[in-house]
Amino acid sequence: MDAAAIAGLAKNPRGDDSFASCEFCQATADWYREAISVLEKQSKTFSKPRQMNLDFKQGWRIPPCIKAIEDATIPDGIRHPLYVELSRFYAWLKAHPDEMLERIQKIDSRNPIRDPDAIERTIKWGCEHPGFPGCANENLRKYCKKEICFYAKLKTGKQM
Repeated sequence: MDAAAIAGLAKNPRGDDSFASCEFCQATADWYREAISVLEKQSKTFSKPRQMNLDFKQGWRIPPCIKAIEDATIPDGIRHPLYVELSRFYAWLKAHPDEMLERIQKIDSRNPIRDPDAIERTIKWGCEHPGFPGCANENLRKYCKKEICFYAKLKTGKQM
């Protein structure tokens, strides 16, 4: 259609022809409840239950090395392994993958990886292998501040 034909149609608009209804529909409500039930059953069979992280008695905490990494511009050659350790740490704290992605993308924005889905793959792997190696990890040791680190004290049995 040309512009004149469209303008002509606009002079006599059609009535509301949508299928939307504001009335309650029992069939739709039943379908929704069944769909939720199916998803809940699937999630119980496909994912293993996550154990609570009770190492930090007063809530989750971020060690100084992780804070330093979050504030740094990570150089080439160390980004991938650091992002793996960050993903594992965030998963250990039970962070949601979206939160993990947001945090790592913020770090990566200062010196981006040129692999488009590297961060998503890293987060997936981190979620499957949660944990925090702490000072024992060669890459994290570069950012370690053992003298002020509650985690190092926790591992050595000192009071926090």
